Amino acid sequence: MRIAGAKAKLGLPELSLAVIPGAGGTQRLPTIVGVAKAKEMIYLGSILSADKAAAISLVNEAVEDGHAVDRAVDLARIMISKVIKITFLLATDSYATPF
Repeated sequence: MRIAGAKAKLGLPELSLAVIPGAGGTQRLPTIVGVAKAKEMIYLGSILSADKAAAISLVNEAVEDGHAVDRAVDLARIMISKVIKITFLLATDSYATPF
């Protein structure tokens, strides 16, 4: 999951310097935002605000500045509570089912 603070800027700034982005950014971007939007960002060197990035699903959420880590922790707690419930159900089901 990707959470961005309100002042975050997302894009491929290397392209405005005529440098190929590293870490596979140009390869993963189309999978996340779609081919057309990825080409637009790559060809134009677009830098997006957090809200715009959320609108095209580059990030899951844009939150108030300074609250990104808090929101990520909240989401992690929700996910953990779901995993604990599923684990408990699987564990109790496993000993109740005869071989």
